[in-house]
Amino acid sequence: MQIQISFGEIVKSEHIEGHVKEKVERATQHFVERITRVEVHLHNDSGTTSNTGRTKRCVMEARPAGHLPIAVDDSADTIKQAISNASHKLERVLQKTFDKTH
Repeated sequence: MQIQISFGEIVKSEHIEGHVKEKVERATQHFVERITRVEVHLHNDSGTTSNTGRTKRCVMEARPAGHLPIAVDDSADTIKQAISNASHKLERVLQKTFDKTH
């Protein structure tokens, strides 16, 4: 499984990149053989108006073999929290998707 990270307006760092990889690998550990790629897009929405006031955003898109892409997103006060929240959502959605196919 390939993990691609797009940093957008977020400053690229090995620390954040490592956090993303750890969370994606943990979220996909039961499905790793069924997923070809996970794309992660990190954004700083501080320039936009948000009802929640949360400015960091993480979008994760998984590409399961034989299925349409699955995308989840989350916004939080910190990029690490947005990554963690999105990874939990991704794990739940993947579980539901693969449970339906059995």
